[in-house]
Amino acid sequence: LAGGMVLPGFHDAHVHPIENPAINPGLVFEVLALVEAGTNDGDGTLDPGEKIELTLTIEDDSGVAVSPATLTGISTTVTGPTSNYNLIQFINLPTAFLSGAQPFTFNLPESISFEFVGNATGGADQFSTSRTPHHITGFSTSAFSAALSGATTSLVEASPVRTNFLDVADATGFARNDYLVLDRGVVGLEEYLRIQFVEEDVDGTTDRLWFGSPAQSDYPLGPRVAHQAGAAVERLSVTPLTAGVEYTLDAPSGTLTETGGFVTGEAIFVSYTTDFVMPDMYELAFNDSPDLDNRAGKWSGLSLLDGTYTLMVWGNRSFTFTEFGETTAYRNTSKAAKFDFLVGDATTVVPYAAISAADNCYSCHQDIYFHGGQRRGYDTCVSCHTTAGGEDRPQYRAAGAPATTGAAIDFISMLHKIHQGENLANAASYELVGFGNTPYPNNFTPHSYGHVVFPAMPSGTKNCASCHGDTNEAWQEPLEVTHPDQTWPHQKWTQACGSCHDSNSALAHMEVMTGPFSGLESCATCHGPGKDLEVPLVHKVR
Repeated sequence: LAGGMVLPGFHDAHVHPIENPAINPGLVFEVLALVEAGTNDGDGTLDPGEKIELTLTIEDDSGVAVSPATLTGISTTVTGPTSNYNLIQFINLPTAFLSGAQPFTFNLPESISFEFVGNATGGADQFSTSRTPHHITGFSTSAFSAALSGATTSLVEASPVRTNFLDVADATGFARNDYLVLDRGVVGLEEYLRIQFVEEDVDGTTDRLWFGSPAQSDYPLGPRVAHQAGAAVERLSVTPLTAGVEYTLDAPSGTLTETGGFVTGEAIFVSYTTDFVMPDMYELAFNDSPDLDNRAGKWSGLSLLDGTYTLMVWGNRSFTFTEFGETTAYRNTSKAAKFDFLVGDATTVVPYAAISAADNCYSCHQDIYFHGGQRRGYDTCVSCHTTAGGEDRPQYRAAGAPATTGAAIDFISMLHKIHQGENLANAASYELVGFGNTPYPNNFTPHSYGHVVFPAMPSGTKNCASCHGDTNEAWQEPLEVTHPDQTWPHQKWTQACGSCHDSNSALAHMEVMTGPFSGLESCATCHGPGKDLEVPLVHKVR
C-alpha cells in the first residue's frame, strides 16, 4: 500500500490496487437519496414490508460519470441498528443492472431461491411467484421440475425460521449438491433446498444438513418457515426447465406459463430476483452457525427493532498496465458510500459511534485494502465486520478447513485480537479461516496474527483512544445490546474484554463471574464506572 501497511490477505487475488490518476482515476460511489417505495405509508421511514428506492452516482475523482459496464463488481449491505449492527441484506449487483444516464434510481434487489409455485397438472399450467417483478437485466429467472428420488429422513428437532441447517435422524442417501423437499404436500410449509454439506454424528446420533449463508450466491439459505420435529425430509431428482421451450415468463407479474414439457405431478419451483422488502426480523449472520448466539449480540430470527440503519455500497474495476514489456493486473476499488436511514418509529438519526472517526484508523493504515483488493476503506470494513454473530469461513463452506469454533469476525472480537497480536496470551492458537483460491474442499486460507505489533504509543493497545477516539467514551464500558425478545443476556464483558485478555486465567475469571444458569455477568461490580478497577483506570496510559 502506498504509504500504508501491507495487511494479511492483501495479495489473495494477486491483483494490486492502484490510485494513479494518470493510469486509472479513482472510483467514487455516492448515495444521493434513500426512500421508502412500493406499498408504503409515506411517513419517511422504512417499515417491514416496504421497499427501498436508492439514488446513486458513480464517478471518478474528477467528477466524471463512470459507466457501470466498466466495473467488475458492485456490492451492497443493509445493517442495523447502529447500536448493534445485525445483517438485513447483502447482495452483489450485476453491472448490467444499472443503465442509462446518471444518477441511477432503482429499487434495491433481493434474490429468492427455490420458491415452490405448484405441481404440474398435465394441462396448460400457469404459475405465479409470490413476489414481483422479476428483474431480468443482469439477473435471471430459473425454473425447475422435481420428483422424489428415494432417500427419506425426518427432523429430530424443530427447525425455526432464520436457520441454515436441518438436524435429521439419518443423512444416509443425502450428499452435497442434492436437492430436497421439506414437508412435501403441507400447505404453507413445503420448501425446496439444496445441500451444501453433510455433517454426520453432530451429537453422536444426529446428522446435520447444511445450506448457505449471506454473501454466498451458489447455495441458498435454509428454511424460511418453521418446521416441527418429525417433519419429512425427502431427496429429489431435479430437472432445469428452459425458458422459451417449456415455459414463458412474464417478468412484471412473475407469471410462468407452460408451453409444453412439464411432467404431471412433479413440483415446480423457481429462483428469481425481485425488489427487496424490509423484513420483520433479522437475517442470518455471515457464515452463520449455532456457535454464536444472543450472548454475542446476534439477533438472527428476532424481531426488527426501530432505530437507525445503514446502507453501504461500493464497487471495483480491474485493468492491466503494460510498461517495459511487463503487464501487471490492478484493481481500482471505491470506498463505501454510506447512508443512514430511520426504521419504524425512530425519529432521530444516531450514527455508529463505537469508533468516532475513520481518521482514527487512517492515522496508522493511511488506506486499507482487503479481500484481494475488492474491499477498501474503513466504512467498507464496518459494513460487514461490525455485524453481530459473523463467523470465519466454516467447514460447511470449506470442508477441508480447520474447525475454529466460535471464531467471530466482528470488530469487538477480531479487531481487538488482531491489534493485540503478539501480546495475546494465546497468540499461537488464534487463527481465522479466510477466503481461498483453491477448489473445494480446500477453498480457504488460514490466517494467524502472532506477528502483529500495535505501534500506537504510549502503552500500545492499552491506549484505547488511539482507535476509538480521544473524546469517545465507548471503550470505557462495553455496550449493552440485549434484544428485548432474547432469553439469554448479551455477555458484553466477556465478549469485549475476553478478546484481548485471553489468558486461561483471565477467561476462567470471566467464567466464574458469570452466572451458570442466568448468564448474567458480575464484571461491573469491580470494573464498572466509578468502581475500584474501572476500565479507564486499568487502561490508563502511563
